[in-house]
Amino acid sequence: YFQQETQMALAQGESLTLGEYTLRFDNLESYPGSDGREVLEATTSLFKNGEFVRTLKPRRDFFVVQRQPMTIPAVYPTPAQDVYVLLVAWEEIGFGSSTFRMYLNPLISWTWAGGFVLILGTFIAAWPEGQRQDKRSYVLKPEQVRPGLLGGD
Repeated sequence: YFQQETQMALAQGESLTLGEYTLRFDNLESYPGSDGREVLEATTSLFKNGEFVRTLKPRRDFFVVQRQPMTIPAVYPTPAQDVYVLLVAWEEIGFGSSTFRMYLNPLISWTWAGGFVLILGTFIAAWPEGQRQDKRSYVLKPEQVRPGLLGGD
């Protein structure tokens, strides 16, 4: 059970399928961000076995001053696998179609859980021990034994 991926250009209303998930491209919009960046955000609908699951919004941020783009994936996490959707490319005139890359990454949530178990185990192992009580046992030599010492006559 390994990572699966697909990439496809979609017009609005078209879908791509990967495993038991289907992604439908609904809309693409551009708007200014609060910190001087330009945001290009796609609205998509995710379906699992034909049932609507969630709206995902992958986006591309452009930092104008630095002239750097940054891709922000949309993620749908489950215990069995995570679905990642990336906005890869688009037509700038009229927002006719966009290219999406979709990944199914198995057991990612369990990787995070394993990390927490590791941290917890490290704290338990590093925890200072309490004071040990002296549990020495003494053996008496025969010449040290006196009558009545051990409860006899």
